[in-house]
Parts: sequence; structure tokens; C-alpha cells
Amino acid sequence: MAYYVSEDLLDTSGLKIHNEDCKYVKNRGDTETMRWHGPYDQKEAERVAKIFSGQYRKGWRKAKCCMTKS
Repeated sequence: MAYYVSEDLLDTSGLKIHNEDCKYVKNRGDTETMRWHGPYDQKEAERVAKIFSGQYRKGWRKAKCCMTKS
């Protein structure tokens, strides 16, 4: 599975990792407020998110919309 890192350019939220099946990924596009990075495997997506979060001093997490429900 591929993963993407979403970057909020308005700095209102941290970076989020989405999987390729996510509705936001499927309808993504670079806009004035959002940039997408990827595709990556899961480990690389986490590595990229950590790098960006350190540069911008904001956190990162797996997107709630992409978390597996049990």
C-alpha cells in the first residue's frame, strides 16, 4: 500500500499520513493551502513526516480518516 503526507500550508495543523485508499488522497491536488508528498511506503512516509515536522516545528500523525477500525 502507498502512503501520502499532507502538509497544511496555512500552518493550522500538523502533518498527516494518509493511505492510498483515502477519499482525500483520491481527490487531492496541490492548492494554495495544501501540498501532498508521496507516494511512499509506510516507513518512508513516517520518515518524511518526521523531517517536515522538525523543520516546521509541528507534529505529525496518521490521519484519523485512514485509521483501521476494529
